Amino acid sequence: VNAPERYPDVIVQASSEQEIQQALQFATENDLQVVCRSIGHNTAGAVLRNGGMLLDISSMSDISVDAKQMTALVQPGLNMHYCYQKLAEHGLIFPLAECHGVAMGGYLLGGGLPPVSHVWGKGPACYSIISADVILANGEKVVASKDENADIYWAIRGVGPGFFGVVSRYQLQLYQHPE
Repeated sequence: VNAPERYPDVIVQASSEQEIQQALQFATENDLQVVCRSIGHNTAGAVLRNGGMLLDISSMSDISVDAKQMTALVQPGLNMHYCYQKLAEHGLIFPLAECHGVAMGGYLLGGGLPPVSHVWGKGPACYSIISADVILANGEKVVASKDENADIYWAIRGVGPGFFGVVSRYQLQLYQHPE
């Protein structure tokens, strides 16, 4: 394994929205650039330079399924394998990545190109994002949807690792699992 020749000044492993807000406040007070990481297969390491803060939110991996509404609330550290298992318990599916170790955070911010995008969601996985809880650089938490903070909502649908906030939770549209 080749180690990168760049290292952050600070690594924060946040497990809650409050810890994210505290980390962002610390970064602001100490003039640190922030790169967020939700789990492996995340391209954020490619943009990390010497210095700054690596904000690791990989432990934020909860999922809550509302089978009646065919929606789920997922945190960015949730991996595809566990997500698929929880959705299958309810006979539901989401356009997930092939690699089971990929987390929702980087996958959705990167657009999410599943092998079955033509079947569920009629496009990339990010088309099935209903809303997201986003913590902005100033620590303010906002909800982004088509109707609320729409500019942020459209940005989270494929912006990639350069997103200007931290998504702490997504609300996703689910689909019936095929027989």
